[in-house]
Amino acid sequence: MISKGILAFAQGNTFLKLAVYQLTQLRLVDKDIGAAYVVSSDADRDLLAKLTAMGAEIIVADSLSQPRNYDVSGEWKNLGRETAFELSPWDNTLLVDVDYVIQSKASLQLLDCKLPQVCGRWHHIFNQDFVLDSGTIGRHGIPMLWATLVWFDRGSRSEQLFTKWREALKYMKWKQEHYGFYSSLVRNDYALSIAAHELAQESGTAIPVAPYSQHAIPPWCTYEQTDEGLLVSSTTVERPAQVVNLAGIDFHALNKTNLLEAL
Repeated sequence: MISKGILAFAQGNTFLKLAVYQLTQLRLVDKDIGAAYVVSSDADRDLLAKLTAMGAEIIVADSLSQPRNYDVSGEWKNLGRETAFELSPWDNTLLVDVDYVIQSKASLQLLDCKLPQVCGRWHHIFNQDFVLDSGTIGRHGIPMLWATLVWFDRGSRSEQLFTKWREALKYMKWKQEHYGFYSSLVRNDYALSIAAHELAQESGTAIPVAPYSQHAIPPWCTYEQTDEGLLVSSTTVERPAQVVNLAGIDFHALNKTNLLEAL
């Protein structure tokens, strides 16, 4: 029988707290779906106990940390995701950011995909016009993929994708010069996009993209936990106050600290 489940990196206590919330919400949607978390060797034991109580598998693997451009108070250990192919306990894996909260069946449908891998390209931003963002990277116009959601199997093509992901991170400075872009942060989104582009160039086959848009909550938004559910609100100069109940909606929380304070 083919095993399947989600895999998320929750290294550092900030991300580990998010993992507990992510899995709590996931269990409301699917009580049996597999879930595995990659954690640091010094992970908080109480938080780990909460994850295992909900049926999560724990994988210990340390990774480096780096500063963040919009939330310097938070701990950000977001490197190491290029090792997901080796670390995943599943035959079919949905690699997700730990701050991507699954509250519906939509994202989980990727686990039944019959393709070697699927990446997310489309996303839309809360409190802005509903525009599907499908940007490109650098002067070569590499399609921008989001490492927030990556589905992959155990096949050789998936292995090749993660090998190139690892190479892109290792030689990112050179890749930036070659493809004509700049980022002060080591972004998995860029590394994945470059890996998928180079694999497509070599094989002549593009990596399929998920047929839906990811809902992103920008850093300037605030959350409030109520009896009706988690509310997100935003007030900008261009727009009046907007409030949305996130119950039943999959969303990517770009300001992790703000979300944790509301829970």
